[in-house]
Amino acid sequence: MKRLAILFGCLMLFASPAMAISEFGKQWKSWAVHGWVRNLFDEEYNTRGFSFGLEPPWFERSRYTRLGDPRHYGVTVSYRY
Repeated sequence: MKRLAILFGCLMLFASPAMAISEFGKQWKSWAVHGWVRNLFDEEYNTRGFSFGLEPPWFERSRYTRLGDPRHYGVTVSYRY
């Protein structure tokens, strides 16, 4: 599994070409504020799947997969005491 991480720019690309995660922010002594994006390019990718014969009348093998999450983003504010 290939992984690429660029620290300080915080762009991480994983084995799936679709999955890119970006995080950026600022940290002070007690406070931190970070913005982030997951699935940056909003690509469809499979996270898991299986194949078996389930549908009548011939019960031919079919593939069923679960897609990963669509693009989502947010802001994290944290305080350490």
